Formats: sequence, C-alpha cells, structure tokens
Amino acid sequence: MSILDVESVLFVGIGGGNDVFSTWLAAASLWHSGWRWKHCAFAGVLSPFHRHAVEPTGVPGAFLTTPASQRFLLRRDDPKDIGFIDARMAEFVESHGPYRSTEVLGLSLEGGSVGLSRTFAKLAERYRLIVLVDLGGDCFFSGPTDRHVLSPMFDALCLRAFVDSGVRGLLFEAGPGTDGELEPESLRHALAECQAGAFPLEDVVVGRLDVLYQAWIAKQRKGRTVPATIEAYRSAAPEIVLPYRARAHLGVVRKYALFDQRIDTALCRAWYLIQPDRIRNPFAIACESPLDWFEKAQGRIRT
Repeated sequence: MSILDVESVLFVGIGGGNDVFSTWLAAASLWHSGWRWKHCAFAGVLSPFHRHAVEPTGVPGAFLTTPASQRFLLRRDDPKDIGFIDARMAEFVESHGPYRSTEVLGLSLEGGSVGLSRTFAKLAERYRLIVLVDLGGDCFFSGPTDRHVLSPMFDALCLRAFVDSGVRGLLFEAGPGTDGELEPESLRHALAECQAGAFPLEDVVVGRLDVLYQAWIAKQRKGRTVPATIEAYRSAAPEIVLPYRARAHLGVVRKYALFDQRIDTALCRAWYLIQPDRIRNPFAIACESPLDWFEKAQGRIRT
C-alpha cells in the first residue's frame, strides 16, 4: 500500500466533533505503513449550527483555521464562545507539523452536498489525494435497523459530496463501533460489503494517539470515541460493553436514553481503506442545504 510519489494529501474528518483530530491517526497509520507525501493538511467540517471565526482561502467553502479561530453558539443577541477543537488542532500543527502537515482547514456545510462537492473539486487542484476520515463507523448507517445512530448528517453529507465531486480519494476508517452508533454485526457486514482493505493498527501509533489526545484535546472537549478506540485496541476481551447515555436537545427540551455500547475489539485492532462510492448509506442524500438534507432524510428513514 505504499504511495511514494504523492505530492500532497488532504485528510478530512467528516463527522464533526473530534474527527478533525482523528485525521492525525489517519496520517500516522498511512505513514507508518509506508505511504509518503511532500506535505499534507488536516481539515474538519464547520457545523452549520454555529458561527466560526476563520479565514478565507480563495476556495469557496474552504476556510483556514488558525490557533486564534473561534466557534460561537448562535443566539439572538449574545453569541457564546464554546471552544473550537479545530483551533487546538491548528495550534498543534503550527507547533509540531506532524507528518509534514502545513495547515488546518474548515469545510462549510452551508451549501449541502452540492456546495461541498464543488469545494472538494477545487481542493483537488491543490491536493493530489483526499482522504476522508471516520472514527467510529457511523458513516456505514444502512437503515432503520441501525437504531443507535445519533448524528448521521455530517458523515453522510460529506460522503455524498465527495462521491459526486468525482475527485481521487479514499475513506480511512478506524475504531469501528467506538462511537456507540452501530452494532458489531452491522459493522462487520458493512466492511465486508464495501470490500474494505484491513491493515494492522500499530501499538506505537495508538500510544502516541493517547498522549496527544490527553495533551491537546481532552482538556477542552473530552469525547468518547478516541478513548473507546484506545481501550478496545488494548483490551484482551473479544468484546467490551460500555454504558452509553444518549441525549437529544431541542430548545429547552432534554431527552435521554441509556443503552449498552458493544464493541468488537478485533475490529479495533485494524484500520481500513475503502472506496467511498462503495458505501451504501441511505442518508447520503444530494442536497443544497442542511435544511434540504433534513427534509429529504425524513422520507429515507421511513423506507
């Protein structure tokens, strides 16, 4: 799997949250398996439900994230700064430049898959290869039987935009099931159906991931997926079960539900490369805005 002559690579965390940090895991895994590039960049998606202080790049829909960038919760008269992991990632890149990384980008979802597809097409003029990065596996949602999928929009929208753009790239998957959204049986089926290439996740990479996560991410936004991936990788048990408290907020309404998160540890001792157009996700809908996606998704989930 060595690619020795790639000029540049863009690693895109497609799920929001801490997925921008998971791009480091993708770069590290590929580098340790023999891939090489002259320079790379990391990217995350910009939530359409927040406002971001980022800088234009000249590519429509793509923005430069700096250590000073901010994210604000939208309020009528009082936007609230709620912290921005992407800015921490930019600080990390600026100070360490891991795997020849030079910058961190933010990709807008405001234009739906249609707008993001155009962004990918323009970015492909700057980067010879684009690698979509998903930690956890919720991009493999296949229908109503996957009952625990809580945040399908970002992954599905990015997946559809990338496939429609027609540019060269792959999807990097690690930690299947560690986000608590798909069961092991569904993930094993999806990986087989997509003809995913599986490669050993190296202990040195996991150890470094743990150190960097604690130093750069956990103090600002402690998530579940990265720690669960590390725990599953190191576990001697064939399956671990973690309590999961799902939540949904709509205005002042708060809803919670508890379920057991089952993780197949063998799946988490590998990382996977997949052709994005092989993934059959019914939420990967062509759309022109987040609202357009939401309205179209209602029909998909009932079928």
